[in-house]
Amino acid sequence: ALQPWLCFTFIVLLYVLLYHHVSILVNFFVLVVIAMALGMIFARSGAMGFLLLVAAMMAALMGLVAYQTYLRPYWACREYRAYTNVLPTESADGHADAGKITFTRGTRVDTSRAVGFKNRHTYCVAPVMDETSNGRAEFWAAGMDCCA
Repeated sequence: ALQPWLCFTFIVLLYVLLYHHVSILVNFFVLVVIAMALGMIFARSGAMGFLLLVAAMMAALMGLVAYQTYLRPYWACREYRAYTNVLPTESADGHADAGKITFTRGTRVDTSRAVGFKNRHTYCVAPVMDETSNGRAEFWAAGMDCCA
């Protein structure tokens, strides 16, 4: 019986390819499939209905995890504004909608002022500075397992 496998694959693909733009439609489709599976369970097609129900629910879960983990950050970088030639001394408030910031030449991450927190992984932040910075940091570089 290919129906549960095809159902699973199709729903995961819907979440991966369409969820960002038409999330209501994707969720509606999943609810329709779940309703059909429940109808099959109560109409004496119990085994196939149960398999379809499990496939739809697992696909929705896996699709949402894939979207939140991989695709949401991708769309954030792609759809938010890109700023170029930004001075590290400029106000960070003016770039709050940034998905990508390219700083001016001579800008560096001041690793001597890096701070980290360890909880299985080391989470680090360090100020973004240039030669005209007066010690106040407006922008910070953040990463995981990148500082000692």
